[in-house]
Amino acid sequence: MLFNYAVAISQTDYQNFIKKYFSIALTKDEFNIINRLRNALEHQSYNLVWEPDRKRKEKGKTTLFAMSEAQGQALLEKVDEKDDDETWVVNIDLLHKEIETSLQKIRAKAMTNKDMANTILEFTKNHEMHVVSKESFINYSKFKQAIKK
Repeated sequence: MLFNYAVAISQTDYQNFIKKYFSIALTKDEFNIINRLRNALEHQSYNLVWEPDRKRKEKGKTTLFAMSEAQGQALLEKVDEKDDDETWVVNIDLLHKEIETSLQKIRAKAMTNKDMANTILEFTKNHEMHVVSKESFINYSKFKQAIKK
């Protein structure tokens, strides 16, 4: 959910968000896998499985995800592949770090960009930021002062 919030307030789309705010370079396949993970978490009741939506003519194998906390591990690693499915291990600590770092970059940009600051304030009226503390995301008094300028 935090990732979706970050993309929404960044005023960009999912792929451009990763290119702009993540420090890890991803291949086209890895972009797709991260997007599948996001969809699996958001739309599939946290089952860590992504399946192509045949009604929308999506193509691809069913993608199964496992989470890891191993230090020094890559963000993504394919560990199994069959005819109809594939399994990827996601370094959840590294992914969380990338999302947290992206939020700090968005915050810095919002402090000098009134349009982005207003977008964030409007967004936060309707969404509770329950994963990142308010202090780590935004200092509201400074934020409101930046908007008034």
